[in-house]
Amino acid sequence: MYTPYFMNNILTRIINIASIITALGLVFSLGGYFGFRYSQSSSPSLNKNTLSDLEVKQTETAKIVAKEVIGIQFIKANQERKCDDNHIIKGTYNSDNGNYYVKSNKNYDRIKPDICFATEEFARDTAGFLKKF
Repeated sequence: MYTPYFMNNILTRIINIASIITALGLVFSLGGYFGFRYSQSSSPSLNKNTLSDLEVKQTETAKIVAKEVIGIQFIKANQERKCDDNHIIKGTYNSDNGNYYVKSNKNYDRIKPDICFATEEFARDTAGFLKKF
């Protein structure tokens, strides 16, 4: 029986597309199967020993205390943005860098600091802030 050329071409394309879809389905299903098996095998099981180890680590990390940095006063989120008497240099952050203001600056009283420094040298040399005039 004779089939025209364009029919053979269409049938060949359909068969090629079906075989590609079948191969992709097989690859994804095997990936899902082995991925699931791997995720199940690598997850740690929690038992009494693991839980007691976690409790020990929690108590060890609770003992860590942040040391106070001399020469700097951090402004906390809920704290009033005001420098104390020991840290009179006001520092602010912007997108490019940090700036600091001394009492001789004309805007000093209007500045709401993000951080306060004890000395101008600490703000400039250690923290890398730039002086605003």
